[in-house]
Amino acid sequence: VYGDCDGKLVDEDYPTNPENELAKLRLTSEQGWSSLAHHLGFSPLIFRLGGIYGPGRSAVDTIIKQKPLSEGQKRRKHRKYTSRVHVEDICQALMATIYTPSS
Repeated sequence: VYGDCDGKLVDEDYPTNPENELAKLRLTSEQGWSSLAHHLGFSPLIFRLGGIYGPGRSAVDTIIKQKPLSEGQKRRKHRKYTSRVHVEDICQALMATIYTPSS
């Protein structure tokens, strides 16, 4: 949802700038869920994840499967930094969120 940030450090306060239809759809969905949650009287937790990697989700796997590179993979050739998060770390964060008592 942030678009190309040219290697800058980005956090949840960084302005959104979705550059393709999927990113626009993600942001619209996020806004819809937030609106519904506030209407129902609770605060939603939104997780904006970077590129997910893990078993079956690496560049090597793409080559082995002989799949064409995605547009994102093509763009990353010249970038210094990209945001990556391992699928197991995502699961741990979600589980910690689920099992942490609300205040």
